[in-house]
Amino acid sequence: MRNPVNRAIEPILSDFSRYLSAEKKNIFNVFASQCLFESLRLRDPKTSSHSLKMGIYAYLLATKMDASRAMEYFFGGLVHDVGKIAFPDFILNGKKLVGKNREQLKKHVVDSVNTLVSLKMPEIVINIAKYHHERLNGSGYPRGVQGDVIPLEGKIAAVADVYSAITEQDRGYQPGRSHEEAFRILRGSQEQFDPLVLHLFFKMFKDVNSIDYVNEISSLMPEKIFTFEKYLGAISTESLVNT
Repeated sequence: MRNPVNRAIEPILSDFSRYLSAEKKNIFNVFASQCLFESLRLRDPKTSSHSLKMGIYAYLLATKMDASRAMEYFFGGLVHDVGKIAFPDFILNGKKLVGKNREQLKKHVVDSVNTLVSLKMPEIVINIAKYHHERLNGSGYPRGVQGDVIPLEGKIAAVADVYSAITEQDRGYQPGRSHEEAFRILRGSQEQFDPLVLHLFFKMFKDVNSIDYVNEISSLMPEKIFTFEKYLGAISTESLVNT
């Protein structure tokens, strides 16, 4: 009998394989995402752990709302915080920041977007970085946009990012919350999030069963999703360069 976690990851791997074979540009997108994610992991393992889980949550939501492009939501989650790579340790070490340090932290959104734009990453990937801290009621940052100015991928990213951050177990200034506590916080802030996205997110966890289940899936993802040889076959470096 197959492990249920392995069974749960199979649809993601199938989507990944289809994404790679759809067009040559997607190969570059995957390699760029891997390089950025690995750089982030080496610089700040806590942020990369959060990013991986956010990518999974965003992907699972996208399968319900934008299925044909769901894989790009996963990669968007992986690299949405890549702008933090150049930040000093005192910004990244988990302490709660105030004043100028808090404003410096907010700059990671612009730095992430600029990096992804320079690599000509897909619009969904860029928008996840651009809008993941914006809120439906205009209370977010960096631009304070609201409502339908925020694209679907931004609305999905906001919920996935907040849930992942709240439940992260090693945040330094605050212990990770339980799945139930995270849901209470999200329900108490409903005006900040798209109601349909939030509804589907709550429903999704009835199917997934628990945060531990998703944590197990996330522990397999780097090994599984970035074992490129299985998917790339005979694709040469030259074909990647000419993409």
